[in-house]
Amino acid sequence: MHFERLSRALRSTAFRLSAIFTAIFILSYVVVFSVTYWETTHALISQRRGAIEQEFAAMKNRFLRGGMEAVRRAISEESTPRSGFPVFALVKTTDGASFGSVSLERAEIGWHDYPEANIPSIKGEDRDEHVLSAYAGKLADGSLLLLGFDRYNIVETQEAIAWAFTWSALIMLFVAASGGIFVGRRALYRIDLFNEKLREFEGGKLDTRLPVRGSADELDELSVSVNATLERVEGLMASLRQVSSDIAHDLRTPLTRLRQRLEAASANARTTEDHADAIRDALDQTDAILATFSALLRIAQIESGARRAGFAAFDLSGTCNSVLEAYRASLEDDGREVTARIEPGLTVRGDRELISQALSNLIENVLRHTPSGTPVGIGLHEAGGRVTMSVSDEGPGIPEAERNKVFQRFYRLEGSRTTPGNGLGLSLVLAVADLHAAETEAKGGERGLTISISFLAGMPPTGGEP
Repeated sequence: MHFERLSRALRSTAFRLSAIFTAIFILSYVVVFSVTYWETTHALISQRRGAIEQEFAAMKNRFLRGGMEAVRRAISEESTPRSGFPVFALVKTTDGASFGSVSLERAEIGWHDYPEANIPSIKGEDRDEHVLSAYAGKLADGSLLLLGFDRYNIVETQEAIAWAFTWSALIMLFVAASGGIFVGRRALYRIDLFNEKLREFEGGKLDTRLPVRGSADELDELSVSVNATLERVEGLMASLRQVSSDIAHDLRTPLTRLRQRLEAASANARTTEDHADAIRDALDQTDAILATFSALLRIAQIESGARRAGFAAFDLSGTCNSVLEAYRASLEDDGREVTARIEPGLTVRGDRELISQALSNLIENVLRHTPSGTPVGIGLHEAGGRVTMSVSDEGPGIPEAERNKVFQRFYRLEGSRTTPGNGLGLSLVLAVADLHAAETEAKGGERGLTISISFLAGMPPTGGEP
């Protein structure tokens, strides 16, 4: 089990990201090491060479003032191997004689390395790392003077730098790998918890939600998004159960009445006219049932969000005026005074047909459920970055406790059950508003009712939620 969890941690995205960033850091580390190694070596060699060149100039001055004997004394005094900064010297005179603190078979003018030089070393040191780096030139009498230094200290510094960077890299790799495994296992713990919660949701526990720790990390953001989806699914399932119950309740009555009428007609109809009346009544009942199913299908289509793909910016002011003109004759024939307060040039993004249908349903709601002669108001205005479309009347209104219920499918007030309709008109209005991320509100006093839909003003970006 432990090996399996470790294997999952090593395959996790968190560990892979840690490995990628570690590799990038190691590459940067190698570049830093190379630059540090080269710059340090170059600085040490330049420092030693500068000192040797200064010493060479001093030796030439000694030769000019005191001859070869002065050079010999200087070499004897300053060539102290293994203390401070030793200078190794060799003089080859014009007559073939040589003296100094180091012996060489050959010596060339300028800077050269002489690995064959026998340089004194401390016991235990690697003699291969003792290399003479020397500068040779001519004295005034033509004799060859060679001054040099042992590169051993520089090699030691180079090795120290290399070991320091190597151990640092190894420690860093260990810490990075351990951190990657730790982070990966923590992430897997939360993923396992997410999977457990989702399995509970799949098993029918629809109120299950993913835990949110409040750390505002990417997993918290994922939890919030998934929880919103789960809440939406729970709401749709609850709506589906409610719709199923409502269909069973509200359609059972007309279907039962239809069957009873047909049975009565079959038993009692004696003339052709009786049969024709029974058929006409059955057709009316069937049309009402089909209208209910059509309304339910339209609401389901709207709630699916498929119509969002066709969203476009349009002139809502013009649309409201067009719908009002289509109903003006019916409203005036019913003795209703119509008041229109529609601000011109207001634009929203959405489905023009659906918003027109929602406004039509609000107007028809007034026509069906308020007495003839009741004044009607159509409004459209912009305020606070939102465009609000409203339909108001001065009818009997709706009790405050039932105002939000009128948007439920098949819900009808007690006084409206004898009027034509199926209780789906305002449900469609709510579905259209939700599709457009609009806010729907029903408000009023002792008398009268105003139902409003508030859209975001202007033209929001296309794609996703409007």
